[in-house]
Amino acid sequence: MIYNHQLDKFRITSVETLNNCMFGGNGFVALVAPSMKCHSYRFIKPKNSSDFPDDVIFVSVLHEDKYFYIGMIEERRFRLTRNSRFDEDTESVKGAKYLMDIANKPEVFKFTSMKMYHSGRCAVCGRKIRSEKGIEHGVGTKCLCKIRAKLGV
Repeated sequence: MIYNHQLDKFRITSVETLNNCMFGGNGFVALVAPSMKCHSYRFIKPKNSSDFPDDVIFVSVLHEDKYFYIGMIEERRFRLTRNSRFDEDTESVKGAKYLMDIANKPEVFKFTSMKMYHSGRCAVCGRKIRSEKGIEHGVGTKCLCKIRAKLGV
């Protein structure tokens, strides 16, 4: 990944935004280490959602221009499954677990040296985000209202 100052507007600066991107159903998070090594993750609700509990999110990682399934989130915990292509010790799996840890523990977010970015597309519907408020939250304005209503916020 080549650093581009324009990416800063898509930088995830709050736990709320990270959660929106991870649990919106169609999100993307790039995790960038201080060494500039980057892993890009997709967080997607299952297409056949009636076969899974409501809180299940499939996690994939970008590897050589293609996303590969690495595991799932259920009850706010990341785990590998029998369809996982990666082992516990791989950087991609460690990164997914790290993102889950940050999403669950806001105090960790404050002290992380990692940078996180979203794609500039709504983590719920996938449309390009046009408003500054939407960009800040990683979710379009209409979808943000739906998420907040669902959460009772």
